[in-house]
Amino acid sequence: MRTGGGKKENEIHYAPPWDHGFDVSFSTESKEPTWNPMITPPQSAEDVKPTLIEGSPFGTYYWKGPGQRATENLQGDVSRIIMDRVIPFIKKSVASKQPFLTVSWFHAPHLPVLTGEKYKSRYSHLSEGQQEY
Repeated sequence: MRTGGGKKENEIHYAPPWDHGFDVSFSTESKEPTWNPMITPPQSAEDVKPTLIEGSPFGTYYWKGPGQRATENLQGDVSRIIMDRVIPFIKKSVASKQPFLTVSWFHAPHLPVLTGEKYKSRYSHLSEGQQEY
């Protein structure tokens, strides 16, 4: 299983897992918000295109294979969204005694870094940007 990808429009970085020997994948096209990745965050979040409208689609997608867009379980923390696919894959492979390789690339170190309100509230004494981290 591999996570990671690139947009086809940007051929230099386009590298979907299914074109490189991976049988199972969960791949995004490009960067995304680290909280609710399919939804555009406020413009105050770093690295949000000025043409995007808060609450509208962010403009990237997850793919499971050629033409197979993922549409379920895409809310909340992006690292959890990825691991919700990786852990069952590993458990299934181990249970079936099937050799496997898992490659997981997380968006968490990339912009825009965001978190949910219940996590930010713990750090209300810090600046808005620091609360997101």
